[in-house]
Amino acid sequence: GFMSATLGKLEISGSTLRILEIGSYAGASLLTWVNAAHRLLEGDCIITCIDPWGDAGTDLYNDSIRKNLKSTRTYEVFCHNASLGPENIQILPIRGTSANLLPTFEDSKFDLIYIDGSHHYADVLFDSVECSRLLRPGGIICGDDLELQLSQCDSEFIKRNKKLDYVRDPKSGEYFHPGVTLAVGEYFGRVSCFSGFWAMQSTLNGFEKV
Repeated sequence: GFMSATLGKLEISGSTLRILEIGSYAGASLLTWVNAAHRLLEGDCIITCIDPWGDAGTDLYNDSIRKNLKSTRTYEVFCHNASLGPENIQILPIRGTSANLLPTFEDSKFDLIYIDGSHHYADVLFDSVECSRLLRPGGIICGDDLELQLSQCDSEFIKRNKKLDYVRDPKSGEYFHPGVTLAVGEYFGRVSCFSGFWAMQSTLNGFEKV
């Protein structure tokens, strides 16, 4: 619901809406974007999906996800899900890491960017910086797995554990992704957040809450 509402808030500058998704895995979030675009848009939509779908970066995840990524099954499921959309929505899967691929894209290319790849601090910060360049004015950058904002946490604990995926915050007692919390908090400050889904809108003067 939050993802669909985010897309519905956009004012499309051209005839084609361009979405970038970082971290697609088996395509569940892709189907959400496709469904929202089909219901809310009259024109065409191009969704570019970045994911290694292989050995690269598998050390970032738990054993189950690592096993699926190293096999072909996850990419096969993604391709199946990508084939379910209507003709006016084009899916462009690109295999690789965001660190290698994002610098190759031109400025202000996308209307909406969804960050849901690596949870490590350095990766989330890199994705945030690069995606800010890739987002057109008025576009929205959003992501997942922000259970706690930086102001809600023990900052020293976060800094010590920023390379871990999922830990328990000693201040609140809640489990969260410290790398996501630290990177988003440092780069954007306090963001609009809805049950872990966060979003900020680009303006001529920087970013503002959605």
